[in-house]
Amino acid sequence: TTRAVVTLGASVVGALAFYRLSFDTFVLEKKKKSGVLVKVCGLNSSEAAVLASKAGADLLGLIFVKKSKRYVDVDKAKEIVSAVDSYINKNGLITPDIGKVIKEREEVKDPSKWFKSQANRISSSIRTLGDKAAPLKVGVFMNHSVNDINHIAHQLHLDLIQLHGNEPEDMPLKLSRPSIRVIHVDKSSTLETLISQIKP
Repeated sequence: TTRAVVTLGASVVGALAFYRLSFDTFVLEKKKKSGVLVKVCGLNSSEAAVLASKAGADLLGLIFVKKSKRYVDVDKAKEIVSAVDSYINKNGLITPDIGKVIKEREEVKDPSKWFKSQANRISSSIRTLGDKAAPLKVGVFMNHSVNDINHIAHQLHLDLIQLHGNEPEDMPLKLSRPSIRVIHVDKSSTLETLISQIKP
């Protein structure tokens, strides 16, 4: 079964600290009660990224969209990734095997099936490792070119790509990493508009 991903903004870390609540308890309770994966997104400091990792976040999001308040450039992202990798190595965590995408990508023609297969693999790989699973490093992009996305993903050794804009339907099949797509939900959303985002 494909599982949902609950995304928490990095500001949640500060808010919980302000109210003297335990961030790790907050994240673990979310996972325990709902069974979903937890992604902490908009990380722009090494300290916040390591804290999210310690709390048990399944995915860590770095935003490469310049208009975002949480935008990070490649140099800053390298610092964050390095800190997370050090934490992973120090604690003997194992990066979930979410597959070698190149060969499989050539065999898949339907982007919607590609998203579904990747979602299932990501979820099952993380759950198989349990507490030993290292958080996956996710790059968030919005209407970037395939070349730009692949270049940044290669530079930073990202595990996963998140598409946040109106990218072409076939873009996931051209990326060098597995990918997920954001579903935009607002007050005007209807069942039909949500389905249109899920199924091309």
